[in-house]
Amino acid sequence: MTRFELHWGEVPAAQWPGPLVPGATGLALWPAPVNPDACFEAAGFTDFGAADPAWESEAEAWLDRLLALLAQDGPPALQGPAPLMQPAERSWWRQAWRALATGWLRRAPESVLVADPVSVLPLSTQLWECLHWDGLPPCEVAFGRAGTRLQARDGHLLAWVALAPDSTWTPEALVQAAAGEAPLHQTPLQWTALWGAAPAA
Repeated sequence: MTRFELHWGEVPAAQWPGPLVPGATGLALWPAPVNPDACFEAAGFTDFGAADPAWESEAEAWLDRLLALLAQDGPPALQGPAPLMQPAERSWWRQAWRALATGWLRRAPESVLVADPVSVLPLSTQLWECLHWDGLPPCEVAFGRAGTRLQARDGHLLAWVALAPDSTWTPEALVQAAAGEAPLHQTPLQWTALWGAAPAA
């Protein structure tokens, strides 16, 4: 099994990806080793390696734990983008009707064809997808209190966390609880290299 460790750092407002509520504390949390990544390298990170399925499971558990911890500031609510959707399972009669409409009645008007129903992906899955695919827009979740946010973006397995001034958590307590039993390291980086801006000089 690949070793699993957690890194974190406090992000100044000038290097935060977007506006911070006055008085909020910006944090970045990410598991390591990181798959080889030019942006992380440009930011000054050096712990790279290939993840295996066990490591991925640890990372998913870490994200779920982080969501649960932040929910102590209030119920999570997706702020953007539009929710990612997945096709719902079709019933047998819907499959039969679709086969009829698209096969025997090829010239049927489009309104006759049965569209696949869809359902919203779980919040953790939406974040997970944005942490892995840089083609998706940033995903941001608010947690009740004004200013407490979690953002996933740019296909980097890194959580941008903004703690409101009246958050339940101090930065140190949050990252320690999120780490669980994993080794924890405070690691300052050039944060702008990780969200599309040029690294600070």
